[in-house]
Amino acid sequence: MNDANIVLNQHRLDQASSQSPLDCYRALMASASLPGADPSAGWQDAWEAGIIPWDKGQVQHALEELFTENGAEWGFESVRLGRALVPGCGRGYDVLFLTRRVKECWGIDVSRKAIEMAKAWAEAQADTEDCVFSFHVEDFFKFAIPPGSFDLAYDYSFFCAISPSQRLHWAQRYAELINQGGKLITLLYPIDGDRPGGPPFSVDPEDVNILLSRVGFKKILCRMPSHPRHPQLLAFQGSIVLPAILGV
Repeated sequence: MNDANIVLNQHRLDQASSQSPLDCYRALMASASLPGADPSAGWQDAWEAGIIPWDKGQVQHALEELFTENGAEWGFESVRLGRALVPGCGRGYDVLFLTRRVKECWGIDVSRKAIEMAKAWAEAQADTEDCVFSFHVEDFFKFAIPPGSFDLAYDYSFFCAISPSQRLHWAQRYAELINQGGKLITLLYPIDGDRPGGPPFSVDPEDVNILLSRVGFKKILCRMPSHPRHPQLLAFQGSIVLPAILGV
């Protein structure tokens, strides 16, 4: 990192220090979007400064319920021997949860600090000796797809974090990553109506359904939240995606 970047990063942190956690977070993201800035720097700065309001310290209850109450009914048991992906994995709570239910789980994040913390947190957990998981500093849109791709992906607080201009690319990327018949679980938030700015950017579940339908996914499950401010869980199954569809 050169001296100019060090000064810019310190300015971002100083600017954020006197604001609320959400405003701090948005200030870091806004600075990282300036011309010439590293787009991933905002996430790195947020993790370095501990400004991570999306980190709840545990797996989302809706994901746990899906596997304990509906796993067999909705076919999630069929991916037990497959590979799962968690983009924007942060500290890795979801990776550890899923790795006990699939053959292998990958967690990726653009923040090196987040991945360092995920590895440290995972090492401190019990009963992971027979689990196969790994954490990678990677860009969801660019990382090399491993042989065999993925049979399951879990997206929470990732879709709402990317620019709305990237949403079609987001859907196309999942179509590339997930095998035919594989599953995509999306936990959507915030869904309480249009809100100014972001991230997190407002999410309309029907828009997500339309995007994924365009690239070959079929919605197989929708679980409404118990409160408008809680996330909504949707699950999709992948199918063959034609190149013409991906070019829309």
